[in-house]
Amino acid sequence: MSDESNFRFYELLLAEARTLREARRSTNNFFMSVNVAGLGGVGFLLKEGMAAPLIAGLALMMAFVCFLWMNSISHYARLTSIKYKILRDIEAKLPLQPIAEEWRLFTGGKLNQGASHIERLVPLVFGLGYIGLPALTLPWAAAAAPWVAQLRSALGM
Repeated sequence: MSDESNFRFYELLLAEARTLREARRSTNNFFMSVNVAGLGGVGFLLKEGMAAPLIAGLALMMAFVCFLWMNSISHYARLTSIKYKILRDIEAKLPLQPIAEEWRLFTGGKLNQGASHIERLVPLVFGLGYIGLPALTLPWAAAAAPWVAQLRSALGM
């Protein structure tokens, strides 16, 4: 490939990387909105004194949504990583290497995993909360774990 076609391909991949970043942001916003609605639904059911199995079912369904969210983050992180590896490979054939230089300056030459591992904490925290919620609502949970009764009491349940 000529320098001209390498540069054009580089430009195309860079635009795709930006599009991928926007898609990742939109997907995270979608899952955050679903979780806010799920928390609202759980709160409403708790306030109305609905049956514990219904609350537990919704909480477990929301935990599954968090699992899907974490997988989505992993998917986008992998795609982004691959895209930038290809960009760096093309940059190696070009006179300037802005992405490689930016990454070198950002990391200071140290190994850096990016922010995906931190990004995954949000659905993990939501998911763990949803998984723990049935312990607060199911009648047998207090008998199985005394700390659940104390937590229920502290929450006014």
